[in-house]
Order: sequence, then structure tokens, then C-alpha cells
Amino acid sequence: MKENVTVKAMERDSKWMLCHLVLLFLTLPLAKRVSLYFLLATVVFFGAMLYYAFRLEKMKKAHQVGTYKEILAFMEGKPLATIRGENRKKKLLLENLLKVLGGIIVGGVFSGLLLFFG
Repeated sequence: MKENVTVKAMERDSKWMLCHLVLLFLTLPLAKRVSLYFLLATVVFFGAMLYYAFRLEKMKKAHQVGTYKEILAFMEGKPLATIRGENRKKKLLLENLLKVLGGIIVGGVFSGLLLFFG
């Protein structure tokens, strides 16, 4: 029962995070063209997106799921012991580092393009 509630909370938080991400990218060009007051809205949407992202990461850490296969197994109610490998910690550290760096690069390029061409 507790896992079912956690799965629903994870799904809800991921939907809200994606909703705020879309709103963030919609208000970014408006901040340049219409008014700088939209920049405040952009900051608010960015903060809300980060809040839900941190909540998701906190839930993933509490249930010790990190990879996509582990998340799918957790959502389907399968045991996680069969999926986990021996070098999981090293692999997760490298994956998280690459995810963060990739997200920073992609987000920076996309935001720069929106501000420059938008």
C-alpha cells in the first residue's frame, strides 16, 4: 500500500515538474519581447520545477532506485534485488554526473538560443 502511494506521488510530481518546465520555456521568449515581468514568472516556474525535481530525487533515494530499469521495476512492484548489479554505486555516480552535465549544457544552449533568436 505504501509503495502504491509512493508510485502515485512520483507520477504526480513528475507531471508537475514537466508542466512547469513547459511553462518555463514558454515564458522565456516573452520575457525578452513583451516585458521583463515575464522574467519573474520564468524564475517562479524554474523554482517550482526544481522543487518537484528534488522531491522526485528524494523519493528515489529513499527507495534506493536510480536507474531506469530499477524505476520501472519499482513502479511495477517487482523485486529490485534481481536488477541491481555489484558496481551499482560507481555506475550511479557516473550516470548522475553525466545527467547533470548534460542537462546543464542542453538547458544552457536551449535557453541561449531562445533568448538570442526569441
